[in-house]
Amino acid sequence: MSARYTPNSRGTREFMNSQMVGTAMRGVADQLAGQANTAGRSRYEVRELTVAGGWGNTSRAGAEVYESRRDYRDVRDRVLVNVSRQFYMRAGGGGG
Repeated sequence: MSARYTPNSRGTREFMNSQMVGTAMRGVADQLAGQANTAGRSRYEVRELTVAGGWGNTSRAGAEVYESRRDYRDVRDRVLVNVSRQFYMRAGGGGG
C-alpha cells in the first residue's frame, strides 16, 4: 500500500494568510528597514500588508518597507534598492 499526497489549496491559503507568516514577513521587513536606515539619510519604516504572490497571484500575509521621510540623496544613490539586493544575496539579514 502506498501513500498518496493530495494538495489542499484551502490549507495552503490559510497558512499563507496566517498570523505566523505575517509575523515572519514583518521581521524580515524590520531587518531590511533597519539596514536601510543605517545606510541612508531617508527614514524607512515598515507596515504589514497583504501582498499577491505565487503561481495564482493569490493574497498572502506580508510587509512593506517604505520611506516615511525622503532624502533625495537616497533616491539618487538607490539606497533601498541596494540594501534589498544585498539582503537577498545573503538570504536574509543573518550575516554573510
